[in-house]
Amino acid sequence: MSSVRIRKTFKFTGFLMLSLLVLFVFDQLLVNAKRVNADIISLDLTFEDHDRGVWAVVFSPIGDLVASSGIDSSVKIWQRSNGLVTQSLEHPDGVPALAFSPDGNFIASASEDATFKIWKLSR
Repeated sequence: MSSVRIRKTFKFTGFLMLSLLVLFVFDQLLVNAKRVNADIISLDLTFEDHDRGVWAVVFSPIGDLVASSGIDSSVKIWQRSNGLVTQSLEHPDGVPALAFSPDGNFIASASEDATFKIWKLSR
């Protein structure tokens, strides 16, 4: 009889500990979500020049450049400070992937046509 009582006690204790853990995790998620929302200050700029949806946005590791790519088969290089397009690069198909080189002088773009291109940025 005592073996059954120990098992029931162990199951209840395990259930109680799991419930407390779940409550703690959800509480932390809610606290962090409130903190993130409180840290949002304001919108910096809105960039609008793609004809269709945007798939990727990357910041240059140096300087003031931002690049975006999208369904419209283009890669746009923007000045982050004023939102102006400095270069527009074309692919034959949509461009879902994009990355700057570590020195910020090149950008790689991958297209749905199974190609990728490496572009040297003009400064």
